[in-house]
Amino acid sequence: MSQDPFLKDLLRSSRGFGFHRQRRARHRTGIAVVVVVCVVAYIVFFTGEDEPTPEITDQDVARVTAMARDQLGKAVDAARVPISIRAEGDPAPDEIARKPELKIEKWQKGKFLEAKGDLAPNESVFLALQRRGLSNQAIHDVVSATEEQFDFRQSRPGDHWEANVDAEGNITRFMYQTSPEDIWETRRQLDGKYQCEKVEVPIDVKQEVLGGVVTSSLWQSMEQAGLSATIVGKFIDVFSHEVDFDAQTRPGDRFSVVFERLYLDGEELRPGRVLAAKYVTPEKTYHAYYYETLDDEQGYYDEAGNNLQRQFLKSPLTNVRLTSKFGKRFHPVLKRWKMHNGVDYGAPTGTPVMAVADGTVTWAGYKGANGKLVVIKHKSGLKTHYAHLSYIPRSIKPGVKVTKKTIIGKVGSTGRSTGPHLHFGVSRNDRFIDPLKVDFMRSPPLKGKELETFKQQTTAQFGARLDKAMNGGEQEVTNTINGFEEEPPLYEPDGAQLY
Repeated sequence: MSQDPFLKDLLRSSRGFGFHRQRRARHRTGIAVVVVVCVVAYIVFFTGEDEPTPEITDQDVARVTAMARDQLGKAVDAARVPISIRAEGDPAPDEIARKPELKIEKWQKGKFLEAKGDLAPNESVFLALQRRGLSNQAIHDVVSATEEQFDFRQSRPGDHWEANVDAEGNITRFMYQTSPEDIWETRRQLDGKYQCEKVEVPIDVKQEVLGGVVTSSLWQSMEQAGLSATIVGKFIDVFSHEVDFDAQTRPGDRFSVVFERLYLDGEELRPGRVLAAKYVTPEKTYHAYYYETLDDEQGYYDEAGNNLQRQFLKSPLTNVRLTSKFGKRFHPVLKRWKMHNGVDYGAPTGTPVMAVADGTVTWAGYKGANGKLVVIKHKSGLKTHYAHLSYIPRSIKPGVKVTKKTIIGKVGSTGRSTGPHLHFGVSRNDRFIDPLKVDFMRSPPLKGKELETFKQQTTAQFGARLDKAMNGGEQEVTNTINGFEEEPPLYEPDGAQLY
């Protein structure tokens, strides 16, 4: 048997398989051996009854070899079938219906086209329109006009667009939508120019009043009273300069708030503005009323018309951990006593850093020992300095105007630094001062006729409702409106080094 040419060929071929097929070859050889053993066993044990074991002849060997060859061929054919790995619950291959390919209708000369779609991942508006067969010039004209109202850098996958194209390939109407309430429409005028406008969407605004008592944390208590996380956050922000909710909140404090819910076609879109709020502690009662001045300035005021907003935030970070104060200190890197012209806040790399007030960027980039640095000049004659950043957005550059709470960078450890932190400095008339001792002034209060109007239209309207909600009452009013409702260190002109 061992001299049979078929078996010799079988063993030779199994040794000739490459490294990656050894396991499959051993599997096939094993099948053949098992088949041979089973056939021989059948002949030995099941041929005849109580008869002596017959002698195995050459014909028997030939017959067994032929059977083994046949079984091995079937095993080899089965091994060549690609293996399909299917997770539990997935349909079998024959159960999967072939999904038809989405056919993109393209513009053809002399024909009109109405195209629409949603932006796919990594797809720009320009590319989406190109795929419809439109010329680069036609796309450029309509996109440029739309960008006067909407910044396409804010585009996201899933944004919806529509385009009407005439027989000559001109886009006569283009619509771009980022949300149910944010729609821009651009139309081609008779002179061939384009004009873009934001579409006014009819929004139903419901004013709701809720109140309650603090039983655990303020956040949990307000959510238990039925307020969403968005409204809770706005409530806390309104009183951020008046109440330290982390330190001052106690069980038994009471709260109430008048806020908006926005609806479109009967479905809630999102929470709206906080219109009025009240917070009562054993020591003091705090009021906040939303008011738009005759100069179209918006803000929150107390019952006497004092502005609750400050021109500056207390800190450029949301979670503050002071690690080094202003003044003389032993420098951790230079190992000598040196003036520290600012304060340090410990925070992980990547923590967002906010502008503490409205202003104009005067520096944004690397600056010696300060690493990546942003400097902002403010109307009050102050400058704020943000050093050791790991990242500065491209939009933050000299000459750019920023508003309070704009993200101007992220915490890092660039420059002369021993670890991730933000160095925050404040200078007045080019001399550094202690940021923790700066009197961040209130915004101007209401006066004269403005104050009288405020008391008549705002405090009188919401005061009683706040009291009622705080005492367990609840009421709701519905209004409908259209639209919305290098190595050298940095030296300042006076010679003071920032870091």
